[in-house]
Amino acid sequence: MNARRFCGGFTLVEVMVAVVIVAVGMGAAILSVNQNVYNASYLRDKIIASWVAENRLTELRLAGTTPKVEETTGESEMGDVQWLWRQKVSETGVANLLRVDIEVSSDLEPEGTLVSLSGFIGVPIPSSEIDSRWAGAPSEQ
Repeated sequence: MNARRFCGGFTLVEVMVAVVIVAVGMGAAILSVNQNVYNASYLRDKIIASWVAENRLTELRLAGTTPKVEETTGESEMGDVQWLWRQKVSETGVANLLRVDIEVSSDLEPEGTLVSLSGFIGVPIPSSEIDSRWAGAPSEQ
Protein backbone atom coordinates (compact mmCIF):
# COMPACT_ATOMS: atom_id res chain seq x y z
CA MET A 1 0.00 0.00 0.00
CA ASN A 2 2.41 2.47 -1.23
CA ALA A 3 -0.17 4.61 -3.01
CA ARG A 4 -0.05 8.32 -2.39
CA ARG A 5 -3.21 10.03 -1.53
CA PHE A 6 -4.20 13.01 -3.68
CA CYS A 7 -4.47 16.22 -1.68
CA GLY A 8 -6.64 19.02 -3.03
CA GLY A 9 -4.05 21.82 -2.54
CA PHE A 10 -2.13 24.01 -5.00
CA THR A 11 1.40 23.43 -6.16
CA LEU A 12 4.08 26.05 -5.64
CA VAL A 13 4.08 26.89 -9.37
CA GLU A 14 0.32 27.54 -9.36
CA VAL A 15 0.63 29.82 -6.34
CA MET A 16 3.51 31.75 -7.96
CA VAL A 17 1.51 32.23 -11.18
CA ALA A 18 -1.48 33.52 -9.18
CA VAL A 19 0.73 35.96 -7.26
CA VAL A 20 2.23 37.32 -10.49
CA ILE A 21 -1.24 37.80 -12.02
CA VAL A 22 -2.45 39.64 -8.90
CA ALA A 23 0.70 41.82 -8.86
CA VAL A 24 0.28 42.83 -12.51
CA GLY A 25 -3.40 43.60 -11.92
CA MET A 26 -2.66 45.71 -8.83
CA GLY A 27 0.07 47.57 -10.70
CA ALA A 28 -2.37 48.47 -13.48
CA ALA A 29 -5.01 49.54 -10.95
CA ILE A 30 -2.55 51.78 -9.09
CA LEU A 31 -1.40 53.33 -12.37
CA SER A 32 -5.01 54.04 -13.35
CA VAL A 33 -5.80 55.67 -9.98
CA ASN A 34 -2.62 57.77 -10.22
CA GLN A 35 -3.62 59.00 -13.69
CA ASN A 36 -7.11 59.91 -12.45
CA VAL A 37 -5.65 61.91 -9.55
CA TYR A 38 -3.33 63.78 -11.93
CA ASN A 39 -6.21 64.56 -14.33
CA ALA A 40 -8.41 65.83 -11.49
CA SER A 41 -5.59 68.06 -10.24
CA TYR A 42 -4.91 69.41 -13.74
CA LEU A 43 -8.59 70.16 -14.36
CA ARG A 44 -8.87 71.90 -10.97
CA ASP A 45 -5.89 74.10 -11.85
CA LYS A 46 -7.37 74.90 -15.29
CA ILE A 47 -10.73 75.88 -13.80
CA ILE A 48 -9.17 78.13 -11.17
CA ALA A 49 -6.87 79.69 -13.78
CA SER A 50 -9.90 80.45 -15.98
CA TRP A 51 -11.56 82.14 -12.98
CA VAL A 52 -8.44 84.26 -12.49
CA ALA A 53 -8.52 85.33 -16.16
CA GLU A 54 -12.25 86.09 -16.05
CA ASN A 55 -11.82 88.07 -12.83
CA ARG A 56 -9.02 90.12 -14.41
CA LEU A 57 -11.16 90.93 -17.46
CA THR A 58 -14.08 91.88 -15.20
CA GLU A 59 -11.82 94.14 -13.14
CA LEU A 60 -10.78 95.95 -16.32
CA ARG A 61 -14.39 96.35 -17.44
CA LEU A 62 -15.53 97.68 -14.06
CA ALA A 63 -12.57 100.04 -13.55
CA GLY A 64 -14.41 102.88 -15.28
CA THR A 65 -11.28 103.92 -17.15
CA THR A 66 -9.91 102.97 -20.51
CA PRO A 67 -6.96 100.58 -20.22
CA LYS A 68 -3.74 101.58 -21.97
CA VAL A 69 -2.72 99.74 -25.12
CA GLU A 70 0.19 97.81 -23.63
CA GLU A 71 1.26 94.50 -22.14
CA THR A 72 1.23 94.13 -18.35
CA THR A 73 1.75 91.34 -15.85
CA GLY A 74 0.58 90.71 -12.34
CA GLU A 75 -0.28 88.17 -9.68
CA SER A 76 -3.52 86.98 -8.11
CA GLU A 77 -4.12 84.54 -5.30
CA MET A 78 -6.96 82.06 -5.60
CA GLY A 79 -7.39 78.60 -4.13
CA ASP A 80 -4.29 78.99 -1.93
CA VAL A 81 -2.17 79.27 -5.09
CA GLN A 82 -0.39 82.31 -6.48
CA TRP A 83 -1.32 82.77 -10.16
CA LEU A 84 0.67 84.79 -12.68
CA TRP A 85 -1.25 86.62 -15.39
CA ARG A 86 -0.15 88.51 -18.46
CA GLN A 87 -2.55 90.80 -20.28
CA LYS A 88 -2.14 92.46 -23.64
CA VAL A 89 -4.48 95.30 -24.59
CA SER A 90 -4.58 96.06 -28.31
CA GLU A 91 -6.66 98.07 -30.73
CA THR A 92 -9.20 96.28 -32.90
CA GLY A 93 -9.63 98.67 -35.80
CA VAL A 94 -13.15 99.42 -34.59
CA ALA A 95 -13.64 102.80 -32.96
CA ASN A 96 -14.07 102.67 -29.18
CA LEU A 97 -13.34 98.93 -28.91
CA LEU A 98 -10.21 97.33 -27.41
CA ARG A 99 -9.16 93.67 -27.39
CA VAL A 100 -7.76 92.15 -24.20
CA ASP A 101 -5.81 88.87 -24.27
CA ILE A 102 -5.07 87.34 -20.85
CA GLU A 103 -2.83 84.34 -20.19
CA VAL A 104 -2.67 82.70 -16.76
CA SER A 105 -0.06 80.32 -15.38
CA SER A 106 0.76 78.91 -11.98
CA ASP A 107 3.71 80.26 -10.02
CA LEU A 108 4.96 76.66 -9.91
CA GLU A 109 5.11 76.49 -13.71
CA PRO A 110 5.45 80.08 -14.95
CA GLU A 111 6.48 78.99 -18.45
CA GLY A 112 3.37 76.92 -19.15
CA THR A 113 0.16 78.83 -19.87
CA LEU A 114 -2.85 77.05 -18.41
CA VAL A 115 -5.54 79.35 -19.77
CA SER A 116 -5.78 81.98 -22.50
CA LEU A 117 -8.79 84.29 -22.55
CA SER A 118 -9.69 86.98 -25.07
CA GLY A 119 -12.28 89.65 -24.45
CA PHE A 120 -13.32 93.09 -25.60
CA ILE A 121 -13.73 96.35 -23.72
CA GLY A 122 -15.69 99.27 -25.04
CA VAL A 123 -14.19 102.71 -24.53
CA PRO A 124 -16.70 104.90 -22.67
CA ILE A 125 -18.24 107.61 -24.83
CA PRO A 126 -18.76 110.96 -23.06
CA SER A 127 -22.43 111.78 -22.47
CA SER A 128 -22.08 115.08 -24.36
CA GLU A 129 -21.03 113.13 -27.44
CA ILE A 130 -23.98 110.78 -27.06
CA ASP A 131 -26.41 113.69 -26.78
CA SER A 132 -25.05 115.30 -29.95
CA ARG A 133 -25.31 112.02 -31.85
CA TRP A 134 -28.93 111.56 -30.94
CA ALA A 135 -30.02 115.19 -31.25
CA GLY A 136 -31.23 114.72 -34.81
CA ALA A 137 -32.71 111.26 -34.31
CA PRO A 138 -36.49 110.95 -34.42
CA SER A 139 -38.04 110.43 -31.02
CA GLU A 140 -40.16 107.38 -30.30
CA GLN A 141 -43.66 108.08 -29.07
